[in-house]
Amino acid sequence: MPARLGVVTIGQAPRTDMVPEIRPLLGAVDVVEHGALDLLSASEIADLAPEPGAELLVSRLRDGSAVRLSHARLEPHLRQAVLRAEADGVDATLLVCTGTFADFPRQRPLLPAERLLVHGAQAITGGLRVGVVCPEPDQAAMSVEKWLPHTGTPLVEAATPYRAEPDQPVADAAARLADRGAEIVVLDCMGYSASMRSAAVRAAGIPVVLARSLVARLAAEVAQR
Repeated sequence: MPARLGVVTIGQAPRTDMVPEIRPLLGAVDVVEHGALDLLSASEIADLAPEPGAELLVSRLRDGSAVRLSHARLEPHLRQAVLRAEADGVDATLLVCTGTFADFPRQRPLLPAERLLVHGAQAITGGLRVGVVCPEPDQAAMSVEKWLPHTGTPLVEAATPYRAEPDQPVADAAARLADRGAEIVVLDCMGYSASMRSAAVRAAGIPVVLARSLVARLAAEVAQR
């Protein structure tokens, strides 16, 4: 019997924009999806919006729209989503957000995408000038803080994956990073897709690391029996 892998998003499940793409990379596992916002009403989700200066997270709702969330306000709901995944009998849980979170109380292994990404990318990018694409301009300072211990001070540009026809804006952001001296680019959000990565490679002419595929490949090493 395959292992059961919980896939927990900070938005709403199912993540039809992401899970079908990473599913082949996860190998022989049964995927169980949960979202931090699944049990909340529209007004309750609106109450999680960040105040000015608060740490910002960005995710996707079930209808495909983007949502801006306060890290501090979201975290209790994310913890509950992890517990719901464990109640469904998962063997491990993959947290598909590249934001930084403290350890959660849990009974099964928790695989935070952020840790898989920064340490995996550190091994890949060693010695190169790193450019980072994040979803929102408001996340630029947070991106520098996150990547600084692993890559040195990164160059940062913003382009959201949660808009209609996002490939070109993501490609343009990667090209700007290359023009500024980046030698490799990290697309630092699980919302970025393989199509966006391909557009970024063509535009920038340098290697581009896609968070979701790197994270899924590393998670598969733990998730599979």
